[in-house]
Amino acid sequence: IHRINLKKYKVNNNFYYYNVVNEWLIIHLYSLKPLILKLNLLLNIYTTKMSFKKLIKSLQETLNQKGFEQMLPLQELILSKIKGGINLFVIAPSGSGKTTSLIISIINKLNGEAFEDAPRALIFVKDKQAALNLEAEFKNYMHGTDLRIYCAYEEYNMELQREDLYLGTDIVIATPKRLNRIMY
Repeated sequence: IHRINLKKYKVNNNFYYYNVVNEWLIIHLYSLKPLILKLNLLLNIYTTKMSFKKLIKSLQETLNQKGFEQMLPLQELILSKIKGGINLFVIAPSGSGKTTSLIISIINKLNGEAFEDAPRALIFVKDKQAALNLEAEFKNYMHGTDLRIYCAYEEYNMELQREDLYLGTDIVIATPKRLNRIMY
C-alpha cells in the first residue's frame, strides 16, 4: 500500500488507510484487512478503459449504450474482487461508482438469466425509498436479460409480498425488518 496522502483509520487495534483525495476505505469483511488502495488520483485524472470483454453480452451492450468509456477508479479497485467472490464493505463519496459496481457485478454473476424460483441475490437497504431507487437503477441495466427483481419494504401488504416472492425472483432488494417478517 502506498502511504502517500493517506490517513489512518483504526478499528480494533488495527490500522487501515484511506485516500485523502476521495476518502476511500475498502475493507475485507471477514478479516477486516484493507483490500487495495491505489493512489494515482491526485488530480482526479484516470484514463483506464473499462474492460467489457469479461462481462455478459447484454451487459456490455447496455454499458456501451449508456456511454461508459472508462471505469471509475473505485470500480477498477472493487469489480474484480466482487467477481472473485470477496465480500466488501465500501465507503466512498457519492458519484464514485458504488451502486453501479454492485449492479454490474450482480447482473454479470447471475449471467443475466433467470433460474428457478429462489432468489440468488439479496440486497439490504435502509428504507423504502432506497429500495425503490435501487430497483430503478437495476432496471436501467437489465435490458436484454430475463432477470427478475423484487422490492420488499414496509407499507405494502406482507402476504402479497410473500406470494410475489414465492412466484420466483432472482434479485431481492429489501429492508431488513420487512425481509425478517416475510421469512419468519
